[in-house]
Amino acid sequence: MPTDIIVTGRANVSQKPDCINLHIRLKAQGVDYGTTLEKLNAGVEHTLSSIQAVGVNEEPETASYSIEEDWADPYDERKKKFLGYVSEQMLTVRLPLDMQMLGKVLEFLSDQEIKPSVHTYFEVRDPLKMQAEARQKAIEAAALAANDIAAQLGLSLSCVKSVKYDMPFGGSGSSLNIDMDNSLVMCAPEGQASFSPQINPTAVKSSDDIVITWNCK
Repeated sequence: MPTDIIVTGRANVSQKPDCINLHIRLKAQGVDYGTTLEKLNAGVEHTLSSIQAVGVNEEPETASYSIEEDWADPYDERKKKFLGYVSEQMLTVRLPLDMQMLGKVLEFLSDQEIKPSVHTYFEVRDPLKMQAEARQKAIEAAALAANDIAAQLGLSLSCVKSVKYDMPFGGSGSSLNIDMDNSLVMCAPEGQASFSPQINPTAVKSSDDIVITWNCK
């Protein structure tokens, strides 16, 4: 009598990061719209030139942009006072996994009126390749387990009856958050400021699972 064997295959893969994803957030305040926008644009221009100066080939992209009115006590009709405007822009750009290059970018970014906050994410440039590897390993694990179970039951696998699969979430790695307003200064010889983080980022991990039903005889 035909029977089915249902097996869930699971696999995990990991890889050292090969790039740094920078999220650079700039914020400017001013008493009027034009002044606020001018300050933000100056900060963005300095940021773009800083990135270009260290030899980054990729073009930074804007992930978010806003300019809004700024009020003191905005929810109190008696106390609220118009202060001006606040503008924000976040740029994203990828760097090679090079701490010296990252340090130079941070150094240039600190030398401007608008002190940005910088979030760095250590990533794998081709996460789809990692996911494909994890999926292949999950399939192999499911097939190995199904063959073992069939042999232990005195059966043999006939054909795949069904497959259930959901795309996994992206892999996770490590990150570093820097607020330039807090005067980032790292230890260096002879008392000189150093902006090159001494970091060995953790591996990026990706996991996957797949449920396969085999028909046995």
